[in-house]
Amino acid sequence: MLTMDAHPGPVHALTFTPGGTLVTAGAGGVRVWEPPELTREIGSLNEPVWCLAISPDGRFLAAGGPRMWLELIDRTGERPDHRIQCGRPITTIAYLSPTRFVYGLGDKVDPTTASCTLYFVDPPKLQPRKSFEAVNGIRALAADPPRNRLAWVTDTKFLTVQDVTRPAVKPVVLRKEARAVAFSPDGRKLAVTSDWDVLLYDADQWPSAPTTLGRHQGSVTALAFTPDSRTLYSGAVDQTVKVWEVDRGAAGPTFTWPVGRVTALAVAPDGLRAAAAGSDGKVAVWDVD
Repeated sequence: MLTMDAHPGPVHALTFTPGGTLVTAGAGGVRVWEPPELTREIGSLNEPVWCLAISPDGRFLAAGGPRMWLELIDRTGERPDHRIQCGRPITTIAYLSPTRFVYGLGDKVDPTTASCTLYFVDPPKLQPRKSFEAVNGIRALAADPPRNRLAWVTDTKFLTVQDVTRPAVKPVVLRKEARAVAFSPDGRKLAVTSDWDVLLYDADQWPSAPTTLGRHQGSVTALAFTPDSRTLYSGAVDQTVKVWEVDRGAAGPTFTWPVGRVTALAVAPDGLRAAAAGSDGKVAVWDVD
């Protein structure tokens, strides 16, 4: 296990590119790593970033945060960086295709009291387009590009699974607060946090009743599936990362990494490495057995 001092404050998001490069976001902006080496700082270096997403082909990176802007970065350098002013903090971003992405507005510190909307951005015009209405702030967002599906949760405990090619559907009301949501890569499962618990839904039979995989000793804040969809990682404020065997519904090992409260998780596309970020500004990277 490798631990890096990644940011001068909390790391709010991280992801792997299709080629296996690690990208982190938090206090100090967006940073690119070939662990343990920092290879590049990109975007607005002096501003905090809450969320980021990499396009499926690895070319574009979208990032946003509390300063109410969204920045789109072409990692090839062929197009200039582009900023979109959003009027409210950006909490979530997800790609639906190599060029099309969606973002949600909210507030990670205090739940927002105003209604808000998911916005789609379709290059080359890069003009945000209002889409599905949400009640209160969007807390977490996940995309299932092959099936044109999105799943999102709000500050008011509403969970929506939506085929973006069809009319809006009614949300499901959750019993407890959700902070993270994730589709399995094969699209069959949807993982959702429920305060201290980790829930697993049948995404192909939506709406479905959830199965409770298990729980942490504190609020669960992050989820990540392995590429084969057989394993789910969860991270929580109890400073642990738990491993779940999806098909068996069984618990695997529990790790305690020195990153503070876990804020984000990611698994490399080849399934050989995983990474966890935390409130202490650190990132842990380990080999998946």
